[in-house]
Amino acid sequence: MFSLQSGLPNEVDFAINVCTLLSNEGRHVLHLERAVKLIDLLLAHCGVFYEGPGGYRSLYQEDWKPTTERDFVTFWYDTVTDSDIREIIGPDTLRTQGEYI
Repeated sequence: MFSLQSGLPNEVDFAINVCTLLSNEGRHVLHLERAVKLIDLLLAHCGVFYEGPGGYRSLYQEDWKPTTERDFVTFWYDTVTDSDIREIIGPDTLRTQGEYI
């Protein structure tokens, strides 16, 4: 959780690799009920933000993006071709102002 919250590329890669390993069936598995914010953090790294209290959009805008100098919301928006998925990626205000094409 802390690696994902940090937003640092190496830490995020490490955390996603651990989640992948723990998602396989076996002796050690990922228990989502013990880490309720994990899904929100993983989705935030894909540009999909929970808009209620405790959402990660402000963390992305104020910390992750300036610190890493990576705009992964734009990356995912430009990469995904499915129009339904593109509707939920990224800030609506930027899309309506024409920043995203």
